[in-house]
Amino acid sequence: MGILQERTIPAGDYQVIESLTQGENTSEKSLTFRIEGPELARAATPANTGAAPNADELGMLATSKLQTSGTHQLVITSLPEGSVPAPSADELQAMVEAARKHSVGYAKSLPNFVCVETTNRSVDTSGNGAWKRRDTMAELLRFVDYVETRTMVERNGERTSMQRSDLDPTWASSVGEFGNLLNLVFKPESKTEFRWKEAATLGSTTVQVLNYRVSPKNETMVLSDNNGHIGVGFHGMVYLDSATGGVRRITMEADEVPRDFSIHAASMSVDYDYVTIGAHDYLMPMRAVLALRRGRKQTDLNEMAFRGYRRYSSQAKIVVNP
Repeated sequence: MGILQERTIPAGDYQVIESLTQGENTSEKSLTFRIEGPELARAATPANTGAAPNADELGMLATSKLQTSGTHQLVITSLPEGSVPAPSADELQAMVEAARKHSVGYAKSLPNFVCVETTNRSVDTSGNGAWKRRDTMAELLRFVDYVETRTMVERNGERTSMQRSDLDPTWASSVGEFGNLLNLVFKPESKTEFRWKEAATLGSTTVQVLNYRVSPKNETMVLSDNNGHIGVGFHGMVYLDSATGGVRRITMEADEVPRDFSIHAASMSVDYDYVTIGAHDYLMPMRAVLALRRGRKQTDLNEMAFRGYRRYSSQAKIVVNP
């Protein structure tokens, strides 16, 4: 195993070549990456977190950008009213069942992977759109055996040893973009009510837009603050790929939040796109937005982006049979 000392690496283009020799056979694997300015590749994993980034992950971090606004934002255009007839009840049910097949247990269908998640957190205390940036985080997100783990490597453009548990708990945060929301909406126990709204286009793809609503007596969206948590009903829209039945966008908005709770309104949206991981294509989260309204005027806004998806591989062990 080779170790690169971060103080010796200036900005530039690099190639890492790994060679494995056994007897007369040699196998090589290479990785190229660019370091521009303050390197995410310098970030060392804190002692209280999981495994340190390996060579592939370091290269991925080094080439990732921290901008999230507009990144991978899906542009969906409504078709002219009446240009596509509304589906029959049976056709609508077929759409829902196709989406349910993709969505229930979605996380179980994913391979082990690693990606970079960046989050921009902003606040508007006046209620008039005067947004003020709070911070920007870059985290290495590993999804291994259906479990998400995050290691923060950069905050506000600088190397950090902080993790999410060290941050101000009153600032908004979220997890569960990899399947929790889809599962809540589409699992049969939620008894979700779906209504067709319209057809639209996403590039050259046609999507079917459905309104949905989930009663709190069937399933709830959980909101948490320092004093506890509550479950509320929710509604939103799903945008279904007409060809595959996969969800390309899903939105959610909380219903009837109690007035005495610190959070007065909550909404979230997640955009999905096709990503090649290994030899297969998967619908993966690319962008998510979370908004929480507190008090009379304040709104907290988190904009998240996911990029650099790669298959996760742990250190290999070679056993030679005698």
